[in-house]
Amino acid sequence: MTVNEEKPGLLSRLGRVGLPLPRTLTLEFLIMTLVLSLAVMVRLLPLRWGFYLSEFDPYFHYRAAEYITKNGFFSLASWHDMMGWYPYGRDVAKVYLPGLAMTVVFLYYLLNFIGISISLFNLCVIFPVIMAAVACVMIYLLGRYIGGREVGILAAFFLALNASYISRTSLGFFDDETIGVLGIMIVYYFFLKAVEEERKPKSTALYALGAGLTLGYVSASWGAVRYPIDLIALYVLALLLLRRYSSKLLLASIVTYATAFSIAVHVPKLGLGFLTEASNIPVYIVISLLILAELRRRFNISRKAPMILLGGTILLAIVVLLASLHGLIKLPAGKFVSVVLPFGRSQNPLLESVAEHKPSAWGNFYIDLGISVFLISLGIYFTTRDLTNKNLFLLIYGLTSLYFSASMIRLMLVAAPAFCLLSAFGVVKLLKPFFTELRELRGLPARRRFRAIRTGREYHLTAIILMFLLLTVNYAFPEPRLYLSAYTPTTIAAASLPVKLTITVPDWILALSWMRENLPADAVVVSWWDYGYWITTLGNRTTVVDNATFNATQIKNVALMFMSNETEAIKILKKYNATHVVVFTTFYEDGRDLGWGDEGKWMWMARIAGLNESRFGEYVQGGWRWNDLGKNTTIYKLMNYARSRWLGMPSASPKFFQLVYMSPGTTFMIGNRRCIILVCVYKVNYPT
Repeated sequence: MTVNEEKPGLLSRLGRVGLPLPRTLTLEFLIMTLVLSLAVMVRLLPLRWGFYLSEFDPYFHYRAAEYITKNGFFSLASWHDMMGWYPYGRDVAKVYLPGLAMTVVFLYYLLNFIGISISLFNLCVIFPVIMAAVACVMIYLLGRYIGGREVGILAAFFLALNASYISRTSLGFFDDETIGVLGIMIVYYFFLKAVEEERKPKSTALYALGAGLTLGYVSASWGAVRYPIDLIALYVLALLLLRRYSSKLLLASIVTYATAFSIAVHVPKLGLGFLTEASNIPVYIVISLLILAELRRRFNISRKAPMILLGGTILLAIVVLLASLHGLIKLPAGKFVSVVLPFGRSQNPLLESVAEHKPSAWGNFYIDLGISVFLISLGIYFTTRDLTNKNLFLLIYGLTSLYFSASMIRLMLVAAPAFCLLSAFGVVKLLKPFFTELRELRGLPARRRFRAIRTGREYHLTAIILMFLLLTVNYAFPEPRLYLSAYTPTTIAAASLPVKLTITVPDWILALSWMRENLPADAVVVSWWDYGYWITTLGNRTTVVDNATFNATQIKNVALMFMSNETEAIKILKKYNATHVVVFTTFYEDGRDLGWGDEGKWMWMARIAGLNESRFGEYVQGGWRWNDLGKNTTIYKLMNYARSRWLGMPSASPKFFQLVYMSPGTTFMIGNRRCIILVCVYKVNYPT
């Protein structure tokens, strides 16, 4: 080697050793990196309005996580929280699933251990974004396993930009779904791997154990765990009906469910009663059928099989019936039953008053999914044409997701992975013939290739380009739903308004700060249940009702208090030793209701209290008109007095309530009309 020659670099030497990455793998890695970057950047858009937790439930999750860091990893089991549902409080372990709080605390300790210093609150704010990126990787693995590399990449891309999923994993949305959706996909991936025909029993048991552990983790984190539990049972039943039974099905099912249920019964909120919940009965029925199928296979009793199956089914039906009659089988919570039977929801005003419990109109699907509505249909079509075990699972997953998301609009989130997988599957199967033709053209002799290219290449390329143009339009023009979901302020930064303003609306933030700094430490605050978690967590004051809504009687009493006259309201407030009442109102500058505050919720208060709202007024052109009875209600007086004060109009002050705080009253325009928002705190003055 001469003086001027340079030594070969490390990369050159590695290349000589023969460690080049395949081009397809490199391209796959680069595409997934872009998809993950896109998923993260889209979900960080709410940063424009500040670094806050969003919605309401995330604030209690943060409180629970904070309690764990101060009192120990398993301290939730003994926490009796007296700052909510006063004067009784709540046994947190019996009403709260601890999985999310424990997960974020574990991550918090891990990050600080490796030298990444971050506050618990900041970690909770960015946690949904992190989990969304991990979920995109997981759906890539699941899609790749079901339909190949292309399906995996497209499914990850679709999930990264799915409007429903963005709305629940954007910055600050620290809720159960962030780990629930991810956990469900891991369960499906492990279970499908476990029941592969060529897999050895030991490997089947290991994958089933992974599925069971993950399912147990989801059961400790998210109430919607009932869906994957029954979906797997339905998938196994379908395989049985199609005569695709194998011993691996029995082994995988027993290991998965035994592991998951062993974890679930140790979650205090679920307990042993979870085993006898009606939603788990299909599991026991399917496992019993699997055992019968295994007995038939081992002892070669094919002639007697129909009689054995019929007898076993009748016996199971009798056992289930007797158990139901003796109260051994219980129904899950009402909101879970209402998903399966949505028409029964109208019998429960409290359940129906929650906006995300409404059924989905078909228009919601198109607004949410765009062109993917048609791609999902294609995916369903192609899965039915080639009904392999994997395609059968995807078909069942998609159809059940479609039903439940139509039943309750919130479950568009649960359906998002299924819709993304079906869309990706449909696109790949639709374009596969065109790509195949292009490859075949490349392999023809020169003369034949020249003739074929002139007639066929343009056609195939045009079809492919048109498909990707449709996808581009879906995600870029004119203003897709995904950007509306992502580029939106967190709920508290928008002061709970359903409009996107260019500024942070500080009224709730300022009101909660005032409560924290000025109300006595032993103050008991009454508001409508929507704002309970905010007042407890950010205002650091005790509340009577909050977003957990597990005590319907207490919520009914608060509703009745607001809909009663002051004399009756004081009697109800005295039962709870309430010291302050908070109301939230929005209105036009002429004083008329805007409808986004308590003036839009009082009708639900009336219904929950067992009253008919028509007693308090009537609809006229231009909105609601209160009658004398309505104007004498406590909720009307508290809202109207604050409005009048802000507008500078004369108004009689309430008899037993003293206005001690009124937010600045942020103003904004809707069309050419000026609107105002107020958060008001009243002190309760009991008569001597």
